[in-house]
Amino acid sequence: MRKVKEPNNFQADETLSVVWHHQNIPLQNNSYDCGVFVCFYAEQLSMLKTIEKVNTVNMNGFRTQMLRNILESYEQLSTLENAENGQISKEITDQRSTSLSDVYLYQSAHYHQGSLHLFHHQQAGLQCTAIATYAIAALPNHLSSITMKDLDDILIGGDQYYLQCRAVANMDMLNIDELLPTFLVKNKLIVISEKKDVSYGSLLDENPLTCLNDSIVEKIETKQPTIKNDCGYLFITQGKTVAFKHLYLPHSGGHEFFLFNSHAVDNNNCLPEDDSDGKARLFRCCGSLALAKALLAGTNLNCDENYNLWGLYKITFLRSPN
Repeated sequence: MRKVKEPNNFQADETLSVVWHHQNIPLQNNSYDCGVFVCFYAEQLSMLKTIEKVNTVNMNGFRTQMLRNILESYEQLSTLENAENGQISKEITDQRSTSLSDVYLYQSAHYHQGSLHLFHHQQAGLQCTAIATYAIAALPNHLSSITMKDLDDILIGGDQYYLQCRAVANMDMLNIDELLPTFLVKNKLIVISEKKDVSYGSLLDENPLTCLNDSIVEKIETKQPTIKNDCGYLFITQGKTVAFKHLYLPHSGGHEFFLFNSHAVDNNNCLPEDDSDGKARLFRCCGSLALAKALLAGTNLNCDENYNLWGLYKITFLRSPN
């Protein structure tokens, strides 16, 4: 095999395929931390971060963090088994690709938009369109560590934005046109520069999952290796709005999405049987099919014709430099 020119800080082995070795990384100096080091390297590389700040002295902290991530995050979205979502489950089984249809719970908030001990106004539970819009501006534009407090802050900031919009709106539940064009996120002024329909469809289509996936691929998932940082999407159906952002991973050449649902949902993005188990949650969707699966989770596919439409809306922002 012809040797390929090595990129900076990497060295290639001439084997059946080219393998790149990361150089100048922290090394263990004992015989029992190898697994933790490897997992830490993999996590950092997957998030496009520099491998640093890890050694055998502070390894216990990383062990604890790994355990917390395993127990509280990255729970794979289970196959949808209930009757309403039977068709979606079948399509996922028939079309499933390991690299394109994985959905993971990334992080959970302490609360949700209807938490009465957090929101003391009569419209608590109806703020989803404003919170989802706020979330697009507040969530990072790349994979990074997102805490429960970060999601709580999105709920609180989004609720304040809702109350500002509601002061001049006609109804408690906002439509896209009633979103005020300016709001603050962490003391930065955010200006909505564009609100437009991207696509729409019906839950009564013969293959709703396929229809939504095709729309995402056609209108959202670009083949270009750059993604506009200050934009995201709202998915609206059956009286609820959720937000998602498109991420491109240049090292893998793959497309991923962050999906944020401010409603009280379980680990599968569905309404829980016990209301006390519901929280606002952030999901990581590896590909367009995974995103479509997560967006349709919990929807009623047996609805009547007046309750069957879904819409995708692109929201683009400008933000102040300071």
